[in-house]
Amino acid sequence: MNNVCLNVIKLFSTSFEIISEKEDCIRFIAEYQINNLMLPSEAEVANLINSRDKIAIYFFETDDAESIDYISTQANSWSDFITELQTNNLQQGKIKILVEKKFGNGQLSIYDIDKFTEYINSLSLSQFLAVINESFNTFLIFEVQDKNYLQWETKTIAFIAMNSTYNMSDIGNVNRTNRINEARSLCYCDIEKYKLLPEDLFCFQFDENNLLQKAFHEACMLYVFSFILDYSAIRQDIYEYKLNGFRTLNGFINTKQLSKVDIDINSCKTVYEIYQWLYSGGNNIDKINIARNIISLNINPTTLRVEPSAFESILSNYKIYEKENVKQYLQVRNKLSELLIDLQAKISDIVDSFIGDFKKNMLTLISFFISVIVIRVVSKGDFIGGFTNEIIGLSFVFLIISIGMLLYSRWELTKKIDLYNKHYDQIKDRYKGVLSSIELENIFDECDPEKNNKNESFVAKQKKLYTWIWFLSIFLLIIFLVVVYFKNNDISICCK
Repeated sequence: MNNVCLNVIKLFSTSFEIISEKEDCIRFIAEYQINNLMLPSEAEVANLINSRDKIAIYFFETDDAESIDYISTQANSWSDFITELQTNNLQQGKIKILVEKKFGNGQLSIYDIDKFTEYINSLSLSQFLAVINESFNTFLIFEVQDKNYLQWETKTIAFIAMNSTYNMSDIGNVNRTNRINEARSLCYCDIEKYKLLPEDLFCFQFDENNLLQKAFHEACMLYVFSFILDYSAIRQDIYEYKLNGFRTLNGFINTKQLSKVDIDINSCKTVYEIYQWLYSGGNNIDKINIARNIISLNINPTTLRVEPSAFESILSNYKIYEKENVKQYLQVRNKLSELLIDLQAKISDIVDSFIGDFKKNMLTLISFFISVIVIRVVSKGDFIGGFTNEIIGLSFVFLIISIGMLLYSRWELTKKIDLYNKHYDQIKDRYKGVLSSIELENIFDECDPEKNNKNESFVAKQKKLYTWIWFLSIFLLIIFLVVVYFKNNDISICCK
């Protein structure tokens, strides 16, 4: 594995001893004891350091001596550095190399992947999450300063070789804030302090021999559990959790150092798949309750090992749950349909009753007038003379009664509709807790007596139509009687 700082120190001496080397996300710092000091050019040193970073080199002849410094960002610093080394004719001493890393296009340099891996594995879980969270925006690319480095990645974090390009896949349409808020509504956890999701930490092509990937997997597994368990928190580097399912489980896991976390990271893929399914949409409350029940039966509370078959068991149980719900749903729908059919029959009966009143009234009036006409025609050969003033007066009485019947039938129809509406609303209210408001509206829409059809409901149209027919019939009969009355009076006057 290429070590950039070793290559730098080799420019100064072929005979050196490593005192210390450390690297984190902010800097690489190393100290070397050298013999036979050589003086390279500034360009040779700069070519080994990524252009977005800066390097400082400090030379100490002895531990107590003042350092001779080179800082890449200062003008003439290299020439002053070389001049002073040459003036003092220095051949041996201690060199300290400090590389300060800077972000550029979401990328951060790694100069010694082994030292960086040691650093990551030395962190506690909370420190690891804080370090990644601080550097992370929507994606994070670590550029290892080695052209032969084998690339690997999560959804949003990648470790790539020097000068290579990488297109991040991201997490699709997932809204980070909404996802974290959703998790907090389902679980009691302290993940709100991070902007990270499990997708940011899970490596799909996991190599258990890669210690850096292993650290990510360990952190991912504990972090993803925070999106599933009833309770999880990190207290003084102890991961506390509680799971309420068919079994109630409590546990404590020491996370003071990632490399020493005792969990079964081979279960990370299973737990991650469960998480993905839980937050993929649908009724996540029902889904997470089923998942907790199954997990509680298939987990080792000490190592958090989850049986590989647990996810399939969760899917199977959810399908059974959905089938039971579908049966209940269909039963509810069928029952509601029966009630609506009864309601539709009732509204038809109400309208038929009103129409029946009209028909009975008209039949009575027509029967009366026909009987008068028939009697007159049989006895005298005409029908006008049968309508004497007395008969006309009696006819007006019948017509007034008919008008009264019209008003009463309209009043009765209105009362029946009000009672129907009350019954309709009561049924609708009863099913609000069972079906969604939109579905209820769709189901009830077709039998709503107030549903508009060209601005008039069926009931209103029937009421209006037969009222006009009823009124027009009475009006025509009144006109007929008035004409007959005047004609009768004109004939008797002429006879005088």
